[in-house]
Amino acid sequence: MYQRAVRWSRERLLDRDIIYEALRLAISAWLSACMAENASNILLSLPQETRLPILKDLINKILTEVDYLVDNNKHKLAIEHLNMFIKLYHDNNLMSELKKLNSKQLSVVDLLMKRGINK
Repeated sequence: MYQRAVRWSRERLLDRDIIYEALRLAISAWLSACMAENASNILLSLPQETRLPILKDLINKILTEVDYLVDNNKHKLAIEHLNMFIKLYHDNNLMSELKKLNSKQLSVVDLLMKRGINK
């Protein structure tokens, strides 16, 4: 639905604020549904000047999505999503956000190792 709103506003309005908000909401909705690949595809389709502020805005949403996956014992999927976003943030030179993703990745791997040792 948000993606349709973006297309419509690009064709009719050319209002960057509306387009930006629709994109941010679409990406956020995909993250809430734990569909990180769809969120990533939208991000990759954007020009860098649009992508960068959205990536900065969504870092906490991404970390929350990973926490949700870990809490629901979907560790492999959490790591896959982290790897996808680590590459995206690295490619866009967002080092502060990348540090948060790397830290989260280490905590997930540490948790998996501790669980493996205790079994």
